[in-house]
Amino acid sequence: MYPPISSSALKQRAELSNWKRETLCDWLLESCALHGDRLALQDEAHRVTYSQLASKITANAGYFAALGISKDARVTIRLRNRVEFFISFFALIRIGAIPVLALPAHSVNEVSGVIQDSSSVAYIGHYADEPTEQLILDWLDKSEQIQNIFLDCMPAKPLTKTAVHTLLPQPEQCFEEILKCCEYSEPEEVAFILLSGGTTGRSKLIPRTHSDYIYNIEMMSAHCHLDETVRYLAALPVAHNFALGCPGVLGVLANGGAAYLGDANNILSLITIVESNSITHTALVPSLADMFVESKKLAVSEFSSLRQIQVGGAYFAPDKAKSVIDELQCELQQVFGMSEGLLCCSKKGDSLEQIIHSQGSPASPEDKVRIVSSSLQDVLPGEVGELITKGPYTIHGYLFNEQANHKDFTADGWFITGDLAKRRADGCIQIMGRAKEQINRFGEKFSPADVEDVLLEGNKIIHSCLVAVPCTEQGEKTVLFVVKQSELDESKVRARLHEHNLPAYKLPDEIKLINQLPLTPIGKTDKHQLIKLYEE
Repeated sequence: MYPPISSSALKQRAELSNWKRETLCDWLLESCALHGDRLALQDEAHRVTYSQLASKITANAGYFAALGISKDARVTIRLRNRVEFFISFFALIRIGAIPVLALPAHSVNEVSGVIQDSSSVAYIGHYADEPTEQLILDWLDKSEQIQNIFLDCMPAKPLTKTAVHTLLPQPEQCFEEILKCCEYSEPEEVAFILLSGGTTGRSKLIPRTHSDYIYNIEMMSAHCHLDETVRYLAALPVAHNFALGCPGVLGVLANGGAAYLGDANNILSLITIVESNSITHTALVPSLADMFVESKKLAVSEFSSLRQIQVGGAYFAPDKAKSVIDELQCELQQVFGMSEGLLCCSKKGDSLEQIIHSQGSPASPEDKVRIVSSSLQDVLPGEVGELITKGPYTIHGYLFNEQANHKDFTADGWFITGDLAKRRADGCIQIMGRAKEQINRFGEKFSPADVEDVLLEGNKIIHSCLVAVPCTEQGEKTVLFVVKQSELDESKVRARLHEHNLPAYKLPDEIKLINQLPLTPIGKTDKHQLIKLYEE
């Protein structure tokens, strides 16, 4: 299932003083025992203390085991930001099963692909009387591999073939004897599966082990200075690595704090959570960070309790980064990370210039990072190349995907990230975009950000996205999508570009004004939707 970890890599991990040899569930239950009656998790309908969380995890673990879910069984979870997500996640891990984390925004095509690729035997999800949910349920009922379906709300129409269960057991049900017979996992075994963030084709399956993810969380928790006083808003989907464990909700739970589970699609709800619960920490994508700043400027909220905002997931313009610090009066931590492992972040003591112009440095001193040319030769400091990495918590292979493993990993174990970056003179890493997003115009290669940044400068911020679209005459052409503003038209956009003396090959062939930029489930600009929009 998973490319075996070499004996030398296991030895290097074991020699790390802060490398834990325990499972994620045991690690969490230790924290639950320590923090007892303190609030652990809250969503729009539920509040659970650490003691209650531990009891619910144990009850659900026995419930899942009683229905035939056993060690190493893959189970796809597709839940919104709710307490039930963490109960289900840890209950599966408790019995040695392997959660596969799909995103709430995934459609039937994406969910079916994940289930098929991971060979999941069960599905845990949200149900509502909506077309998307019904399509997923219909597909699940026809699937030959899904044996059990667990839903937070039972459908009105019964399924014809597959058993459907409530997500949580009834209070009177007890499965302690069954739970005693369950097999436990080893710390270096796969704990759960994340999905790659790609927007083309099927997501790749990213196996995270118990030990490597605990290390991941604890490294980032230290850089965020988490303790029992932290009150964290999970604004992004908790099935995504950023909000899950960087340090995310799991980092908060490990340190005795409280996590409030919100909905990134409802900015007013997020603001209310921040104000009513004195939120101290949160993680946002740039578009959400912009909304927080605008809310402060419009006096919608004061955000006086905020101590730190992490921003990652997409490019964050320096002037926008500085506005977070100036307007919200809190610490900004820029984060560059990947579900496959490597995390870079700005840290206390970094200068303002480093914080707003870079993504900091690796989270762990054991991380190895190189910036290389297309032939995998190191480029000079300050030059742009492709970032490759390896380290104690970076994976060394995808699941069930030999083709990707051959393409994305070198023979000596370096992960080829596909991200363009440069190492600054001060040692910080500055991410320049994705290698595959580079545009090649008349033999000249450049990043879309070279054009988009021009429109972000100055008092009037113009949000845009440059994409390359197929063209029969010249192979491809560039189209700049610009968010509409009053008194803004194509001629004014072109004038702004010409003011900055951009070379001809960087100037867009066409400019399209649209109401808003489409976003992926985690808040990044969805370039593939823009291409589809143009083609239509």
